Amino acid sequence: FISNSKFNSQLKNNYKDKFVIFSLGRLIYYKGFEFLIESARYLPDNFIILIGGTGVLKDKLQQKIDYHNLNNKVVLIGNIKYDQISEYYNIANIFCLPSIERSEAFGVVLIEAMAFGCPIVSTSIEGSGVSWVNQNNITGLKVAPKDSKALSDAFIKISNSEILMSLYSNNSIERHNKLFKKEIMVSKTLALYNDILNITL
Repeated sequence: FISNSKFNSQLKNNYKDKFVIFSLGRLIYYKGFEFLIESARYLPDNFIILIGGTGVLKDKLQQKIDYHNLNNKVVLIGNIKYDQISEYYNIANIFCLPSIERSEAFGVVLIEAMAFGCPIVSTSIEGSGVSWVNQNNITGLKVAPKDSKALSDAFIKISNSEILMSLYSNNSIERHNKLFKKEIMVSKTLALYNDILNITL
């Protein structure tokens, strides 16, 4: 991603004095965005949830926001331009992946968020790699899928502790740099294929 200082300043001005929860993905069933939206019902007024992405559930999710009168706490951003994505990660106090099905096999957005030092809140999905990417009480917190109150409790727990915020942020960067940088992932992938094919370089 590329930096965009002008847009960063705009975002900071738009959401000043807000604790920002950022999420990003297609607006489809297995992403669990309806539960993230419902979590806002349990959050203080200084929280804002920003959800980036487009998809078939956009209208349904907006209806849920409207029904619960959460427009002051939840914003569907829509498609985010490439030169603006990094600044949403930069202003995020927490990144959340609320997915509910193992169709969420890995969650690339998690490693993007970790590269920016975001503490993570994600769900424990049996058979998915999400729980391996975000390590509970190390890079963030994991909660049960489809549990809006558990999501809000995790957000509040992290927000109330500067120690946890700093710990999860630093650990996210460290885990990203150790396992998920492009050069490392390419090297390990090649090593795996070489091992499978019994190739010695």
